[in-house]
Amino acid sequence: MNLRMLKGTGFRLSFAVCLLIIAHAVAVPHGLSAPPTSASPSLAEALETHVRRLADDSLEGRFVGTPGIEEAAHYIGGEFQTMGLRPLPDSSYLQEFRIDLGYEVKSDPVMLIGERTISYGDEFRVLPISGSGRLEGITAFVTETEGNEIGLDVPRNLKGYIVFCNIDPGTERDRWTLRGRDGLLEHMEAIAEQVAGFGASAVVFVSGGPDSAAGDLHFFPYNRSSEIFDIPVLEIAYPALEQALMFEGISLKDLSEVGPDGSHAPPRGSFSLDGPVCKLAVETGPKMVTVYNVVGLVEGGRRRDQYIIVGAHYDHLGYGEVGSSTPWRREVHNGADDNASGVAVLIEVARSLADGGVPDRSVLLIGFTAEELGARGSYYYRDNPLMPLDGAVTMVNLDTVGRLQDNKLIVFGAASAGEFDSLLSDVNLAHSLDLVPRKEIFGFSDQNAFVEAGIPSLHFFTGAYDDYHSPDDDWQNLDYQGLATVASFVTDFVTALANGETAPTPVDSLGRRPVEPASRSGGAHLGIVPDFTHSGTGVRLKGTVPRSPAETAGLMEGDVILSIDGEAMTELRDLMMVLSGHKPGDIVEIEVARESGNIHTAVVLGVRSSGDHRQDQD
Repeated sequence: MNLRMLKGTGFRLSFAVCLLIIAHAVAVPHGLSAPPTSASPSLAEALETHVRRLADDSLEGRFVGTPGIEEAAHYIGGEFQTMGLRPLPDSSYLQEFRIDLGYEVKSDPVMLIGERTISYGDEFRVLPISGSGRLEGITAFVTETEGNEIGLDVPRNLKGYIVFCNIDPGTERDRWTLRGRDGLLEHMEAIAEQVAGFGASAVVFVSGGPDSAAGDLHFFPYNRSSEIFDIPVLEIAYPALEQALMFEGISLKDLSEVGPDGSHAPPRGSFSLDGPVCKLAVETGPKMVTVYNVVGLVEGGRRRDQYIIVGAHYDHLGYGEVGSSTPWRREVHNGADDNASGVAVLIEVARSLADGGVPDRSVLLIGFTAEELGARGSYYYRDNPLMPLDGAVTMVNLDTVGRLQDNKLIVFGAASAGEFDSLLSDVNLAHSLDLVPRKEIFGFSDQNAFVEAGIPSLHFFTGAYDDYHSPDDDWQNLDYQGLATVASFVTDFVTALANGETAPTPVDSLGRRPVEPASRSGGAHLGIVPDFTHSGTGVRLKGTVPRSPAETAGLMEGDVILSIDGEAMTELRDLMMVLSGHKPGDIVEIEVARESGNIHTAVVLGVRSSGDHRQDQD
């Protein structure tokens, strides 16, 4: 489905959805279908309904540019309309814009080897580093020697050749040794660069071997760091190549070596063969996708030109296209806690405000898109506001709020306005939460765009967890009574902000970003799940990321990191600053406090994922 809402005209829907809209036309105008309702559900039940809908497998992880995320936008917009929020902009709840999503294959590529046509998608694929080309050339077959060096039995001038290169089994086996680093794609990129440097017209990597079944093509997550080549770079399944060469009287199996166990494998070193002519037609180019912030307004009374922004991002990782903590698992990443939980609270806060009479100040409710790609939705709204931004007095961000543990609610940005401490305490008298104010003003989510604009901003957060950014973050794992507690507190807090006699006063340092401790895309990676509620000395762990340096070194839940290379860790930022001075592959000595006593362990640092920005910010 392509559920695209257009200004003033509602959604453009598939035939089946149009029938649904006709059935509800009298009760629900503007082309939005009303969600199913039950008789006075409890707040916890209502929140669970929202989370289960947004985290349903059918939405396929709500990755930007997919039907699933458009369906999520439709759901949020439908809720806003049902409760009577004023649509922004104009008669639509969707703020539409376009973003660059890297690269895409523009049309079905073509590959012929000799007389055989290779099936696109099943037998060969285009790699996310591929350029375009329509060409034919002589096939040459090579494999790299140790150290990724290419050595050929033909002259180094490969002009006119389409080079087929075996995938190194060791590289493939250890592909995800370092989280956030696709070792296989890096391997392919390095080999392709060398082969292209010899003048080859295209590079085709051979996946699998004589003993592998069909369907061995690899899934590559959305790539934001690699350069695109000027020539086609493809991958072919070994059985498809074997059959194509068989038609030409060539046995690919005879060109491989037999291992000690009788299995066949590509030889170490290189070989070459002037094989049949290969024809290719590949077109790639920038991928632009339409995305939406979902925006609704509860209009205020005597101070209506002042307003509070309440936001939550509704996008997630799809099948692990970016930032997955388990990128080797090609499964739907449903993002129940991150961040269907925040969106569920956003919807119910909006409902309470809409039902509660006219507040003094207006409240703007925003479902942000593309947060997982660098908070693009919140930055776009900040730069293209639908209400004058100088009227915004506070931004409240709801991100990952579905696992209230020990009644602790973490509040990032509590120091961004002088009044927040007392206001949080006053509102909490009716809720008795264990509030954990964090002094950091900048954080790792959508509030940063507004902090940079000088707007006091808070991020409510219930903590990190082991299945963050993995397929296991599903609706069954959330605490819905705890989520209801968070929703009630946030509703009262926003109501107090809306009706307060004075607006919060920004602190002097607001808008001035501190020195960044590390780059998200290239910094050294340890792989811990920090306990944000820890208030003592050191950095306490709630766990470690799978296959990370921390897990490999034996760090575990409950450990407290006291020092790295002798430098004391008084808080999480200290750890981040120390790691920013290191590069992947460096060895550091970490002192850890454990119940059994202090220990020292050496850790080989890995590579930070380009998608990390809340849990694994080390």
